[in-house]
Amino acid sequence: MNQLMTQYQLAVISSVERQWNKPTSANNNLLCYVKVRQIPGGGVIDATISTPCNANSIVRKSIIAAIQKADPLPYKGFEKVFSRTATFIFQPHD
Repeated sequence: MNQLMTQYQLAVISSVERQWNKPTSANNNLLCYVKVRQIPGGGVIDATISTPCNANSIVRKSIIAAIQKADPLPYKGFEKVFSRTATFIFQPHD
């Protein structure tokens, strides 16, 4: 079950990172916890930046926008570990 959860988290973060337009003000060691409310099927209801997060407001808004653009988030194959409210760590690597 833990391996499936790890794969799920990686799939979600990967899909969000593909949609992210990195602002020039984003620092290289960016790390933000993101709380996502979603429905079965991966549809995003809302997303908020949680703590810790070392990003300014522009970068925070860009992360939220990327989550919305990635809607629906990965779901198929992850039903066993799906949660309506999930926290993910957004820590992109160049």
